[in-house]
Amino acid sequence: MSDFLIFGVLSVQIVMFVVGLWAFFTLSQNLRDSESRLNAVAESPTLDLGPIVATLTETMEDIVADTLANLEPPRAIDHVFGAVAQMIQARTMNMMNVVPSLGEAVESVVETIQGD
Repeated sequence: MSDFLIFGVLSVQIVMFVVGLWAFFTLSQNLRDSESRLNAVAESPTLDLGPIVATLTETMEDIVADTLANLEPPRAIDHVFGAVAQMIQARTMNMMNVVPSLGEAVESVVETIQGD
């Protein structure tokens, strides 16, 4: 019985050793393949991003210029709508029992500043 147990343990160790060698050689081959691919990419001509960046810059400049050109000063009705929207928001928050806690936020900021 003892010989059978020793043979079983020895055979498991041999199998594990062979599997370990196989994994080592497979991983080392994959590493060599990856290294050769990375070297090929590093030696290839790089993509010239200059025209792409210039085009994007011009497009963004056009968008900003169009936005600034179409700005208008607020009219009285804009101020009225803003005030009405604020009242509706406050009423809705009261109906939902949501009370903004500005005092606690200010206190925590003051404590943080004083703590430094």
